[in-house]
Amino acid sequence: MIIVNLQMRSFSKHGSYCRILVALVIRFHPLSFADKKLLQQRRKRNKIVAIMSSLKRASKLIFPFLPGNAGFGNDLKKKTFNKPHHFDRANDVLMWVGERKPGIGYEPRPGQKKEHFSQFPPASGEAQPAWIAYDKRVLSFNGFFEEVVINNNSEAFRIRPVKVYFYLEDDTIQVNEPLIENSGLSQGCFIRRHRVPLPNNSDKFFTCEQFNVGATLPLYGKSIHLCSCDKFTHNFLTSMGVTVGQATEIPVDGNTIKRMEEMSLMQPLRPYQKIDTFGQFLERDRMVLRFYGQWDDRDNSFGDVKVHDLTLHYYLADDTIEVLEKIKANSGRDNVPVFLHRGKLLRNSPVPAYMPGAKTPRTVLNVCNTHHILDGRKTGELVEQFYTEKDLQVGHVINVHGRPLKLHSCDEFTKKFYETNYDVTEFGPEQPIPEKKSSYTAERVLPPYNGFGIYEDTVQNCKSLLPQPPKKDVLKFMKLDRDGLNSHVLRFVARIRTNDKTQQSRKFVISYFLYDTVQVFEPPIRNSGISGGKFCERMRMATPGQDKFSGASRNFYSLEDFYVGAEICVKGTAFELTGADAYALDWMSKNGHPCSSIAKIEAKIQAGLVGQKAAEIKSQLSSRANSDGTINFESVRSILEELGLNQQEILTLGRHFASSTDDDSTVTRVARVVKDKLRRRRFDEFSQLSSTLSYHDRECSGRLPRHLLERVIKSFKLPILADEMNVLLGPDAEATVDYKELLRCIDYTKSHEAPPTNDDLAPPAPLVVDLPPIGAVNYAELFSKLSI
Repeated sequence: MIIVNLQMRSFSKHGSYCRILVALVIRFHPLSFADKKLLQQRRKRNKIVAIMSSLKRASKLIFPFLPGNAGFGNDLKKKTFNKPHHFDRANDVLMWVGERKPGIGYEPRPGQKKEHFSQFPPASGEAQPAWIAYDKRVLSFNGFFEEVVINNNSEAFRIRPVKVYFYLEDDTIQVNEPLIENSGLSQGCFIRRHRVPLPNNSDKFFTCEQFNVGATLPLYGKSIHLCSCDKFTHNFLTSMGVTVGQATEIPVDGNTIKRMEEMSLMQPLRPYQKIDTFGQFLERDRMVLRFYGQWDDRDNSFGDVKVHDLTLHYYLADDTIEVLEKIKANSGRDNVPVFLHRGKLLRNSPVPAYMPGAKTPRTVLNVCNTHHILDGRKTGELVEQFYTEKDLQVGHVINVHGRPLKLHSCDEFTKKFYETNYDVTEFGPEQPIPEKKSSYTAERVLPPYNGFGIYEDTVQNCKSLLPQPPKKDVLKFMKLDRDGLNSHVLRFVARIRTNDKTQQSRKFVISYFLYDTVQVFEPPIRNSGISGGKFCERMRMATPGQDKFSGASRNFYSLEDFYVGAEICVKGTAFELTGADAYALDWMSKNGHPCSSIAKIEAKIQAGLVGQKAAEIKSQLSSRANSDGTINFESVRSILEELGLNQQEILTLGRHFASSTDDDSTVTRVARVVKDKLRRRRFDEFSQLSSTLSYHDRECSGRLPRHLLERVIKSFKLPILADEMNVLLGPDAEATVDYKELLRCIDYTKSHEAPPTNDDLAPPAPLVVDLPPIGAVNYAELFSKLSI
């Protein structure tokens, strides 16, 4: 009976632990009735204090070694009672892995050995799984094992060499035996790749620690001796701290040497003719020699008119030849590029067909009725000679089934191949066969115009079986289409050439679009008796005197046909161009129109002024000259007409040497309109505008570039339109403008003028005048330039 001292109140905080301990003590050591009653009374008062006071005595107790008590031990303060599992699944196989597992509470089990630790130091850095750290890393060893030979007096055992592989990623082993021809043994894969267990211990496997040069591996009853290893294996074992053994040679098997000697002395009774090209295929696969040549078939009776451009491919893998033809576009031939399919090419082709049995792989001799043997001497064998790489060279002629193919060049790979293998450094150059140009060129004859649509529709229908609309020149259209204020349209004033006064009074506007189309419009005039409007739709205009129903190609009006004074025939009506607008004259002068070139006009005048005629014209101009040295343009016109100049040339010359123009009325009208706009807007910042323009005038010249002046005007938000700006600032975008004169024209506070009339505010009339106004001409400048 155990007496429990319950006076240890210092252990009251361990009440729960002590209750468990006392319960265990009571279970295994029965108490008397008085002790039980005493414990129950103490438990009612203060159970925790009473139980903890008995901890000292109870902790010294030793449980009897009985079933059920062995797991607790002598440590009563133990808190962990975990029991690790001893069974697991590896590679879908249920296995017992509890050999090295601890017991209950992670304590060593009775009789358990110490844990095996690796003799190599741990690696530094972050740990990686073996299948990642040792991926594609294999230890390779050369070794052998001895096999006992039974019932053979000549040899007691045989030496069988093997190759041992150890895969580090999963500790698997594979053993291969090299194949020896006619060895009589089942060689090859000796042990398939898997984890090999250690002998006499099925739960342990071979690891890299058992592998070293000179070691002997007992693998399934075979003692494999490792003689050597490769460089990677040697470096790996050295890095792991293993001293690699000395490499030795594999012993020579006497039986193998004897069989090799016997095989070398054996000769087949009837050798088969066998040409093995597999080695050539492995060495020269995808290596192709490329030659370029020509076949001239023009001299044959029914030969082709053109030279055939051919490409010869020689495949080094099997000595075959392929010939391709380069067929040009629109050559009138089908696009079949293969001229000769890939195969061996005979030297003396074409050859007649052989009789059946003449071309066979072997010759069979009929010794008697029932016995046949092969002819070892190859009597009457058919020998065929094919083209090889030695026969191909730049400048040679190759016979392609009776068609002479002359090689004139090759590619860079072919040149390097012959330089490396045959020391050939010269490759021509061989000139290709020139094409014979025919002196006769067939002219394409188009059918006559059928009357449907325009002429281009008929021409387009003759180019294809399916009717298609005429194709437009998109690049020309994008270049000559309207671009901002640059309309690319030349407008001329014309009148009908007739004796009828009513028809002579009609005026037309002929618009020539630089895209080679013409449009005729008649401005309507009130109370004229003629409705006016569109006279001719925009279209390409053919020149007169052509039969449109003939098959000949038609001529159309072009830019050179339009100038002041020219005659244009539109649908049977003859028009005379009497004038043009300023845009048309400026464009023709800038782009070198034949009738608007100053150099050509001056040369024409200088050729007409010879001798006394020059002095006579000079005296006439001097008598008609004004006081400022200029002469009226109308006075010069008659003199220039006598020199053979047309109206366009006279107009160009007058515009070039004009001293003044009559544009003042236009500027005045536009200035009145602008002043009225500013007055209505109540714009009164003329002083600030003047200060800003003076600030930009750093040279104090009173003139500013036009683009700078436009930017300043837009910054003050003046209500001036683009057309009004062109009139006030001038047509030249690169010129400088007198900004003080501009301020004087638009400042309504300093000049009191009448408001603009309805004519000033009305849009400009669509009808252009015959000729832009020209005031006077400085003839002195003209004569000085012509050296007269």
